[in-house]
Amino acid sequence: MSSAPFRALFRSRPVLPTTLTPRTESLCQYRATAYLRYKYYKPFHLRPLSYTRQINMSAVPFNTDKAPKPVAAYSQAVKAGGFLYVSGQVPLKPDGSKHEGSLQEQTVQVLENLKNIIVEAGSSWDKIVKVTIYVTDMGKFGEINEVYAKYFDQHRAARTTIGVAALPLGFQVEMDAVVLE
Repeated sequence: MSSAPFRALFRSRPVLPTTLTPRTESLCQYRATAYLRYKYYKPFHLRPLSYTRQINMSAVPFNTDKAPKPVAAYSQAVKAGGFLYVSGQVPLKPDGSKHEGSLQEQTVQVLENLKNIIVEAGSSWDKIVKVTIYVTDMGKFGEINEVYAKYFDQHRAARTTIGVAALPLGFQVEMDAVVLE
């Protein structure tokens, strides 16, 4: 077998056969699409850096005085990869005192804490992607949902509600959030 057809694959100009058979026609189509695929859809390792999106993957802790200080070794939020990850907020006032009151009043305090952290971090309420709610009594979830619906009237973020046995400092509700920066 001659190596001429094989060498023709590497010529600078495409070589078209004089008579097109189904086999040679498909070979020509393959060569043409392979070239276009290489030219316009190069593998990532062959692309210049300007083609690839640069993402800052450093994690930067964030704290503010407009929300309660953390009660353990964690940050109020962390900025990473274009997202703001807000730690779980319980019904503590920004000065650190417990918010005594009904479950609805405690839920308002939790949502206000979340809102203060999000705004102070430079994002906004309508950029919330996901909220996780932790509740000690799932029978009282309706009370929490009433308050939650008032805060999320236009923008509806994804939400998960988890029933737990206990929460820090004996609270009945805790919420955390993932927000776009």
